[in-house]
Amino acid sequence: MTKRTVIWTVGITAVAAVAIGVGIECYVRSCSKAGGGEPRPYANYTQTLGLKGTQAATVRSLEAAYARDLAAVRAGMAKDRVDLCAMLALEVWDQKAVDRVAARLAAAQSRQQRVVVTYLGKIREVLSPEQRARFANLMIEDLCTACRGEGMAQACICPSGSGHQCGHKG
Repeated sequence: MTKRTVIWTVGITAVAAVAIGVGIECYVRSCSKAGGGEPRPYANYTQTLGLKGTQAATVRSLEAAYARDLAAVRAGMAKDRVDLCAMLALEVWDQKAVDRVAARLAAAQSRQQRVVVTYLGKIREVLSPEQRARFANLMIEDLCTACRGEGMAQACICPSGSGHQCGHKG
């Protein structure tokens, strides 16, 4: 590899890394604004579910741990994505190396999902039966693109007869 090729490869890799970082940040922000992609912050739960006192304090504590755990997983995912993009600039495509990074990324996505589900389960534990039912409906509504107003779904995916509050026909 010539010096010029190395310089170009490093430059392209740097630009790709910045672009991916910006893309990830935009995705995270858009998910947070749309209500999908990750659970709502505790303030919305506090208000929507009528949490007070110990319940609200517990959910605030869970939120802090959740944010920390999720940030750690996402940092690893961002690095793996940058590594994959850097491989695009290499002269020789190494499928085995790509597969290893892709496997790490898939494992990180699995860890991310476990962090989210664990967080939601811990919130569930502090709720009354009525609050749990509303909480489950909030999660269903968060998943439904029609409920979020994104227009990507042809129809609402909320289950029929679930008592959901989205106003769509499941």
